[in-house]
Amino acid sequence: AESNLVAALLNAPETGKAAPKMGAQQALRLFLSASLLRLPPAPGREGKTEVAPAPTVDLPLPALLGHAARMARQLPLPDRRALLEAAETLGDDPEAKDGGRLSADLASIRALPVAPLPPLSGMAQADWGTAEVGPRALLLPPGIEELHGVHLLGFGDTFAGPVPKKKKAKAAPPSVTPSCRLAARAAELQGWSVELRA
Repeated sequence: AESNLVAALLNAPETGKAAPKMGAQQALRLFLSASLLRLPPAPGREGKTEVAPAPTVDLPLPALLGHAARMARQLPLPDRRALLEAAETLGDDPEAKDGGRLSADLASIRALPVAPLPPLSGMAQADWGTAEVGPRALLLPPGIEELHGVHLLGFGDTFAGPVPKKKKAKAAPPSVTPSCRLAARAAELQGWSVELRA
């Protein structure tokens, strides 16, 4: 229900008229909202989908991406990373291919100077390699040849959840935030298999 409301707001004529007057961070927030609406449904605790897949909504992606791309140089580095990550999730859109309506704006966003965030790591991952995948780096477990990376979940990647009452009870996997799912989707559309580890 909330996704339909957000889609209606993004498609509203008032939003279309106001968008060109918005600043860089406002343009980024509108584009991020549209990108989050395009995510596949989140799996539930047992691997089942928690909600029914949202119907494909027609979003004003060319206008939102175009304005965000024009304003991108005014964004601070963390927001540029968020913009690049959201832009990479358009990799499955036919309009993002060469010559499509989104391709020129995607190329300008990919050309932004963005230093990737280093991955979180612990003592167990001290001998693992890293690979830069868009605005983030993934850990590369030793002995795996194909494009398989590990993202250790950190602050902002999971929702808070209840602690198991019994010490022997198996803890349920954490519920991942939409922004973490967006990051994983961006890497997957670049050909990577991403493993999220708590």
